[in-house]
Formats: sequence, C-alpha cells, structure tokens
Amino acid sequence: MSSSSRRGFKETGPEGEAREAALTDLVRRYGIHLVGPNCMGLIHNSPRAQLNASFSRWFPKSGRIACISQSGSLGETVLEFFEEAGLGASLWVNLGNRAGLSENDFLDYVAQDETSQVIFLYLESFAAPAGFRRVVEEIGATKPVVVLKAGRTEAGAAAVASHTGSLASSDATVEAFLDQSGAIRVFSIPGMLTALSALERGAIPAGNKTVILTNAGGGGIIAADACERAGLDVVPSVPCLRQELASFLQEEAGLGNPIDMIATADSSQYERALRAVLPSFDAAIVIFCPPLVLNEPPEAVADAILRVADEIPDKPVLGCTLTRSRSVAPFRERLARKRIPVYTMPEEAVDALTILCKRAG
Repeated sequence: MSSSSRRGFKETGPEGEAREAALTDLVRRYGIHLVGPNCMGLIHNSPRAQLNASFSRWFPKSGRIACISQSGSLGETVLEFFEEAGLGASLWVNLGNRAGLSENDFLDYVAQDETSQVIFLYLESFAAPAGFRRVVEEIGATKPVVVLKAGRTEAGAAAVASHTGSLASSDATVEAFLDQSGAIRVFSIPGMLTALSALERGAIPAGNKTVILTNAGGGGIIAADACERAGLDVVPSVPCLRQELASFLQEEAGLGNPIDMIATADSSQYERALRAVLPSFDAAIVIFCPPLVLNEPPEAVADAILRVADEIPDKPVLGCTLTRSRSVAPFRERLARKRIPVYTMPEEAVDALTILCKRAG
C-alpha cells in the first residue's frame, strides 16, 4: 500500500473510514478527549485562560461569542470577519470529523462558561441530534444559539460527504429541527455577522414597535420599507413627541416616523431626539450618514447615541451609516467598542432587529 493511500480519514473513502473507526475505538477505550481529526484545532480566549492550540492565521480578541465550526477554513474566515466587525470570541474550535468530541460536548461546556454569552455553530451535519436539541433548549433560555447549517441542496449535500465524510439531512427537516430546538438559523456569513453583532449586546426588545432616526431621508424611507416587509411596526410618533421634537429640530425636519432630522443634525439633536422617543418604542434604528461639511467629529454623534443607550440599556439601538468610507470609521468604532451594532445598509439593521424580535419570542 502506498504512503499516499494511507492519508486522511473517513472523508477520503473506505480505507480512511477504517482508520478513523480504529482511532475512535482508541479514544473511547482510554477516555481521551480528542478534537478532530481533519481539523485546525481550538483557541480558548477568555480573560481567565488563553490557549492557542490551532494553526489559524487569525487570533480573535477576547469576547463573548463561542464559535464552533465543523469546517476549519470556514471557521478561520469567521475569525477574519470578526476582526473587521469588531467582534470578540471566548472560544473557537474546529470539530473536523468528530471522532472524539462533538458540537454537543462543546455546547455543554459553553453552557457553563460565564464568558460565553452567544454561541455560533457552523455545521454540515449533526453528530447526535437528540443531544443537540436537549442542550440547545437548555442554553437557549439565557444564551442565544446561532446556526449556519450547510448542505441545503443536493450539490451541497454531496460536497458535505467529501468534506468531512458526513451525511446531510434534508433542509426541510433541518429547518423544523432547529426551529423546535430554539436555535436562530442564518444562511450566510454576512447573515451570521448581522445576527451576532446584534445579539452580543444582550438587549432584547419587548415588542416590535420601531422608531427610525435619520439625517438622510432616503435611508429612513428604505429602513421603513424594510421594517414593514419584515413585520416590524413603524408606528407614527404620537403628537406630544412631535411637539417636543419640533422644539429643537430644524423647521424642515420630518417629525413622523422615520424622524428625518435632515443633514445638518448635530450630536445634541441626535441625543435629544433619541432620548425623547426611545421610551415610547421597543427599539431604534439610528442612521448617521456624514454630511459633506462636518461641524463636529463623527464620534461626537456616536457618543451622543451611547449616552442614551446606556441610560436605557434594555432597548436595542442599532446604527446605520449608508457608507463604508473612512469618514465614518470613528463613528463605527466608537459604537462597536460599547457593543452597539452598526450596519452599512438599512436592510441589514432591519434584519438584525428582526432576529432580536424573534429571540424575544
């Protein structure tokens, strides 16, 4: 037998499957806790203990999100985008072929880990569905579980078999299973980032009454349209709020909902408007697009939003910039530091708020 035919495990065919079965027998016989094989290892990154037992090119900053990935390359991509999104991880593990530990073992661990407050899983199959459902139902009461499940199509299912040697279930079955377990399902890496950025702060709305503040009228309209499509309630502001807003906003401002504060709105107007309206709503989407002429730094607007968010911490506030230009980077960074999610497009902010409302049940 050539040396090349001896490489790999069950993802390579019958010979590899036999080697993996032998490895699994050894692991069980001697009580070894094995991650893998066919994996990139794990990173433990909580304040009390740090360990990098991986060959990932990305090392995340310490955070509140536990990442459990069946794929190494996909898991590494998650870490790369975590850095860009300002997200931090408490744990990162690549399960590989799961000859030893499975996602259920790590879910049992993060259920008891105080650092891990949000859990993300990328899975191509379920090692033990009954155990998965049990632990997700238990965790779900206090910690949201976000799942990106691959192998939704015939082509994807075939790729799963050649990747980690797993068998994929039908997508309709997976959808019902995750819904009954209480997991939040996403369908893409951008969708995962949208969900985790919103869930990381921990503020869950009591309902779906949404207020939109903006200095860009078009962005506010797009946000309102997206809210209605998603089933969020963009109720008109009440007369007393309109009177209060009129006392400090420009005469040209729109006082309905969205509240169009026009391009000249400054940090004090953002702060006063958000403080006036947030108590009457369940959540706010705040759009700040830097005008051509800046009379103050963008972070002044971010600080104004943060002051209100800190005063009313139980109501989600989500930011939107309509641009990814360097001019808005300080605004995004200042909010991200306090775990206020910031999105580029209004639809992303609405998607995030929809997930929070779903989490609220």
